[in-house]
Amino acid sequence: MHAIILAAGTSSRMGQPKLLLPWGSRTVLGQTIHNVLAVTKDVLVVTGAYAEQTRLIAEAAAVPTRHNPDYAKGEMISSLQTALATLEETDGFFVMLGDMPLVQPETMREIVHFWRERRGIVVPTYEGVRGHPVVFSAEFIPPLRTLTWAQSPRDIVQANSDKLHLFPVKSQSILIDLDTPASYQRWRKTI
Repeated sequence: MHAIILAAGTSSRMGQPKLLLPWGSRTVLGQTIHNVLAVTKDVLVVTGAYAEQTRLIAEAAAVPTRHNPDYAKGEMISSLQTALATLEETDGFFVMLGDMPLVQPETMREIVHFWRERRGIVVPTYEGVRGHPVVFSAEFIPPLRTLTWAQSPRDIVQANSDKLHLFPVKSQSILIDLDTPASYQRWRKTI
């Protein structure tokens, strides 16, 4: 099982590089990486905006990075495709957003375990709302690689509804990303 952490965004709604903001003794991205490493050691961080700073955070955790030169144009899909171009032999992978430091390893392990029993695509839900990380079997790598920048992984999920498994979790953390100063301040108080 591989993990892809998307950390290429421009943080436009935050007004500053949100992945570099303090989060306990780490940064937002550093905490996300720390949590993912507790689930799998096969982790790749995709950089874009603030590439040097995010690369240094990943390297401090001994995690490789891959730069997405098209981060400003292709948004999430170009970053995912950047990662998938380097993915070695794997049975599957999950996609985590770099600004989701509240998703605990235990929750990720439950999602991965559920996927191992069913394969296909697993999307966690909290009270009926879909969140992250999303897990894909390796069979979805080729179609994800061929999506256009006008598309998103959601298109693959919708086209393969027969292989989609929704997995209810007990933690709302799968829905919490830190997009605005208000959300950052609110959730930072909980750590």
